[in-house]
Amino acid sequence: MRKQSGRNEYLETQFSISHKGLQKISKEMERDGLAGMSLSGSEARILQFLISNLQVKSIVEIGSLYGHSALAMALALPESGRIDCLEKEESRCEKVRSHLKDHVACRFAVHSGPALESLKKLEPEGPFDLVFIDANKSGYLEYLDWAEANTKQGSLIVGDNTFLFGALWGESSNKKVSSKQVGVMKEFNRRLSDTSKYHSMLIPTPEGMTVARRKF
Repeated sequence: MRKQSGRNEYLETQFSISHKGLQKISKEMERDGLAGMSLSGSEARILQFLISNLQVKSIVEIGSLYGHSALAMALALPESGRIDCLEKEESRCEKVRSHLKDHVACRFAVHSGPALESLKKLEPEGPFDLVFIDANKSGYLEYLDWAEANTKQGSLIVGDNTFLFGALWGESSNKKVSSKQVGVMKEFNRRLSDTSKYHSMLIPTPEGMTVARRKF
């Protein structure tokens, strides 16, 4: 366990992101008892690397919370880019808007309400270059269905927390992880590991991040 902690500390020291907006969000989340629920700095840097190097211009984020990952991704977009952020609670949507408006040059929109309803409304704007999934784990397959229908060849589909806190191999101590969620996440990873459809990998971040690029 000490080796794991040391590894993570080294990662965050060498390959993190330093940005005042991200730091502010992290402090707010810690204050509100949500520490650890956003991407780490090194995970955010992975997303920025993908966005910059694969010339992503349009992003849909399913599950924004306070906007930490949204801001990290938006900072990597060109001014002509756009990110649509989905969050169920309007109070959190207001936080996302306030955290983005002072720091990003690209266009952005924040949508409140059930994710599947917001996604339906976004369909005319597609196809999208990147769909980032970090919402309720039971819904990952429905979000993947939508992502596959609203992306194109070369687009990215990225899922966070895809180790499901260790539950996929029976080591989870999180009693909130249900057998349904385990089944959903195993199928989510199985589908994205299909080499006939995707160039993909599961990056061994502390919580797991599945990255897949569509072949067609």
